[in-house]
Amino acid sequence: AKEDSNEVAKIMFDFAKEKITLASQGDKPFFYVLMTIDTHFPNGYFNPYVCEHTENNFSDVVSCSSRTVSNFVKWIQSQPFAKDTTIILLGDHVTWGNDVYDIIIKSDNRQVINAFINPAKSAPRKNGRQFATFDFAPSILSSMGANVPKNAFGIGRNLFSD
Repeated sequence: AKEDSNEVAKIMFDFAKEKITLASQGDKPFFYVLMTIDTHFPNGYFNPYVCEHTENNFSDVVSCSSRTVSNFVKWIQSQPFAKDTTIILLGDHVTWGNDVYDIIIKSDNRQVINAFINPAKSAPRKNGRQFATFDFAPSILSSMGANVPKNAFGIGRNLFSD
């Protein structure tokens, strides 16, 4: 079963490329979600089908995952549909409890990585903005060009508004 899950992880990005390419050829807007959990607790998961393994540590896991996601983003940016495409990268929490945690915890700037690449709207403030995960729903809609009435969705607020 572990061998099968490795193979699934290997082809996940290729499958996503195929589905996104197909959807981009239509005349309707589309939304595609891809979730990776390779860097998740307790020590992440190093996928030998995706990256060359050097050591068995969390740094290698993060490096591999970062390269894989970066290559996927670059692929999207090189496609004919890129100019009309918003890419959203969301992290769910900072890391803890792995083999480099004692080093990471000493950082003064630990934060979750969240990025809106090529949004349809500009944010009035791009850095240092206070927000909660509730704010992602209206912000994702807005970043794709949707009108968000009163810049609110449930208890979330649109980060592309003042």
